[in-house]
Amino acid sequence: MTTQRTLTLTQARRLAVACQGLADPPPVDDAPDADRIMAVARNLGCLQIDPIRAVERTQYLVLWSRLGAYDMALLDQLLYDDGHLFEGWAHCASIVLTEDYPVHATWMRHNATRPSDSNAWIEANPRLHRHILERLYADGPLPARAFDDLTETPWRSNGWNNNRNVGMMLDFLWRRGEVAVAQRQGRTRHWHLADAVLPAGAERQPLPEAEAVYQAAQTALRALGVATPQQIKEHFTRKRYPKLPAILARLEAEGRIVPVQVVGDDGLSLPGDWFVHVERLPLLERICNGGWTPRTTLLSPFDNLIADRARTEQLFDFHYRMEIYTPKAKRQYGYYVLPILHGERLIGRVNPIMDRKRERLLVHNVYAEPHAPDDPEVGRAVMAAIKDLADFLDAKGVEMAESGAHDVPDGWRAAL
Repeated sequence: MTTQRTLTLTQARRLAVACQGLADPPPVDDAPDADRIMAVARNLGCLQIDPIRAVERTQYLVLWSRLGAYDMALLDQLLYDDGHLFEGWAHCASIVLTEDYPVHATWMRHNATRPSDSNAWIEANPRLHRHILERLYADGPLPARAFDDLTETPWRSNGWNNNRNVGMMLDFLWRRGEVAVAQRQGRTRHWHLADAVLPAGAERQPLPEAEAVYQAAQTALRALGVATPQQIKEHFTRKRYPKLPAILARLEAEGRIVPVQVVGDDGLSLPGDWFVHVERLPLLERICNGGWTPRTTLLSPFDNLIADRARTEQLFDFHYRMEIYTPKAKRQYGYYVLPILHGERLIGRVNPIMDRKRERLLVHNVYAEPHAPDDPEVGRAVMAAIKDLADFLDAKGVEMAESGAHDVPDGWRAAL
């Protein structure tokens, strides 16, 4: 019987950070930006989409944290022109790999066939359903405003989407795999039939459910580095892992994943069953043998490393919540706050906004965590990350608000 491997919390954090592509300096090789973007997309499995542009949209920030400066237009080219990526439903609305379409198609088929309020509403509005498909066939791609509202039974909910009939129909058909996003102009999506958006030669057939879970669980675990079954469920195809225990048992029996223990700083094992994918074992060996180069960067609020807030608290001792919808007077940190990653620790937060009229990155506040090192070098590294972000956004400079070094160690103040 082989002895189960034990990881310290530091080793587990470093493995998680390295598997996310957030260790070592950003690549400076001669690979084209498009290839580097695709490498990150394959490594992560998905990039969450969010329209908020207080700094920059999250899909672009997630890539910047890993690649440094790159041509943002290339992500749109890979999505809407080349067809190597497409907009699907992973964590939530996300950019995903076209080569993974069969995995996502499994859940599209599930969405189309399961009893649900959305499917019942689609069936109650056949004229609108048919109108959208016919218009797209004849004239697509089209924005939502191009369609007539032919609903017979309006969509009603308790939320913001009440009576958004055309928009809701398009969203539901997208999740069923009938339509897809062919292009974006700003925040406006232009829709087309899914078959027209997918490139020629793309595999379109959904997988059997067990095979989809088998593949998705491995994608999630490779991206996470080390994870429990619950954490796998919250990653990649979030909450779509039926019969996951049986799939993990199969993967372990096949030697594709190995169980490990993670021991906290108090010497006690973290609860739950933890696994590492065998493809990540060479990286783990390198980390355990001292092959670790820390990096300091800023993370999008929706970055894959911190997307699972419970995991973020357990592994990194970092409590993070979005305060966008919190009244201003009740916010603790600010409207759009970027965590600071320093090595394998999350050591603070930056509250910036991009002033596009003045071409300045304005930093309202910088906050440090209680465990953050009081070290001038760390302060300089944090400021360098802020300046790198400003350069990426083509800002002409960084402006620190008068209260911009809020609760930071004395060692940081000279740099900030």
